Amino acid sequence: MQFAQIIMILLIFLNFWILGVSRIRSYIKILSYQGVLIGLIPILRLNLEMVTLGIIVLLLKAIIFPRLLLRMSKKIKATKEEKPYISLALAPLLGALFLLIASRISYELMTPIFIIIVGFFLTITRRKAINQIISFMIFENGIFILGFTMAAHFPIIVEMAILLDVLAAVSVMVLSLDKINQTFTHTDVDKLDSLKG
Repeated sequence: MQFAQIIMILLIFLNFWILGVSRIRSYIKILSYQGVLIGLIPILRLNLEMVTLGIIVLLLKAIIFPRLLLRMSKKIKATKEEKPYISLALAPLLGALFLLIASRISYELMTPIFIIIVGFFLTITRRKAINQIISFMIFENGIFILGFTMAAHFPIIVEMAILLDVLAAVSVMVLSLDKINQTFTHTDVDKLDSLKG
């Protein structure tokens, strides 16, 4: 089995794991592990540009983003996803269905499609704003792998532009989350929905 295939299997495992996680610290830890594996994908190409991209991905996705989110979770005192819209017991079972759907769409692109579906599912089923941010990043990880797999010969500048977009998006979301917490002293999106006039 090739190392790239092992990475894809581990990414699938991590996404099953995150479906059943309630603690935000664990959520962030899994996101960091995912960042390490995604960073290894371009490094395996053993090309100077790809190795550079892989190192940048590792720094951003495995270290900088998770630390930023961990600091924010401590600041807003968010420790656990209390009542997700779909129970944590049922979510991994749905994960098996998502994997089946992804394999039916494209067996070759099964892993990134599965990650995209999981990221989207978590974004709409988690109540805490910080978990929705993490879920969005999982969704983006799937997009990154899909783009990398389908466009292996794209210039590195395209990948760099994607990473910069993500960096900007995460920064805006973290700042917004901080402002929401300062204003309303919580980040439960159900309670924020009740503010609609």
